[in-house]
Amino acid sequence: ARLACVALSPSDLFVATGDDRGRIHLWPLNELLPTDEVMKGKEQPNTQSQSPPTREMHWHAQRLGALCFSSDGAYLFSAGKEGVLVYWATHSTERGFLPRLGAPVVR
Repeated sequence: ARLACVALSPSDLFVATGDDRGRIHLWPLNELLPTDEVMKGKEQPNTQSQSPPTREMHWHAQRLGALCFSSDGAYLFSAGKEGVLVYWATHSTERGFLPRLGAPVVR
């Protein structure tokens, strides 16, 4: 799958990535290698054998057109060619929909 869009939460707790198959991955930044360590070229033990912590969310059937966090970071909004805005809670499995936007959401 190819990367389609990226969003950073306002609290810098999460990075969300969306791909061309409609999947979203939510990456908790506090569980990843600190940025300053990456910039220095350091690795944590066994980081290459472990997959990074992520939560996968999937509703969209096609390429994601946009990702955006709410101002408090509690929700992630996604949209695409379906013309439906989906909201995802970042700390639970809650999700909801705003259908019939009237047009696809694309970049």
